[in-house]
Amino acid sequence: MARFHEVQRFRQPPVVFLGGLLTVAAWAMAIDRVLYGHTHGVDPAPTWIVVAIWLVVGIGLPLTLLTQAGLVTDIDARGISVRFAPLSAFFVPFSDIRACQSDIRACQVVTIPPLEGSDHWGVRTRNDGSRAFIMRGGSGVMVALLSGGTLTIGSQRSQELAEAIAAHLKPSSLSRQDEHRWPEATDLTPGTAFT
Repeated sequence: MARFHEVQRFRQPPVVFLGGLLTVAAWAMAIDRVLYGHTHGVDPAPTWIVVAIWLVVGIGLPLTLLTQAGLVTDIDARGISVRFAPLSAFFVPFSDIRACQSDIRACQVVTIPPLEGSDHWGVRTRNDGSRAFIMRGGSGVMVALLSGGTLTIGSQRSQELAEAIAAHLKPSSLSRQDEHRWPEATDLTPGTAFT
C-alpha cells in the first residue's frame, strides 16, 4: 500500500513578518530589562515575567514557526490525516481532520484558485460538512466522502497525493466514482464554497 507524507511550512510574508516583529519586540524588551535594568510604567512586570515572555515569544515562537508550524498531510492504510501543526496538538477546533479509509469514496486533482484576503491558506468549512485545508493556492486533491461532503487538501505534490489516496480505495468505491458530481472550480472561490 502506498504511503504519503507531506509537510508544507508557513512561508507567507504576513506570517513571517508578524513572527519576526514579535520576536524582535521580545528580545528588545528582555535586553532592556535584564541587561540595562530599565523599568517602564507605574507598576512594571517582574523580571521573571519578562524572561518568561522572552523564552516563549523570543525563542519558542521562531523555533516553532521554522521547525514545526505547517500543514501536515499523512496517508496510510487507516486513511487520511490532515492537520495544522502545532495547533492540533493544543486541540484547537477545526485544526485537524481524519478520514477513515472506509469513508473515502473517490478523489481527484483540482486547481485551487487564489483566495482573496487570506494569502491562500487556512481552513474553510461549508454547511454540508465539506472542509478545505489549504496552505498555498495552486493545486490540491478533492476527496469525496461517503459520509457526505468533500475534503479538499492543498498540496505541492497533488498528483502523488491523489495516487496514494486512490491506492487505498476499495474496488467497490472505484466503480461508484462516476456517480459523484464534482464541484466546479468556481465552487472553491470565496462566497460559494469555503467562505
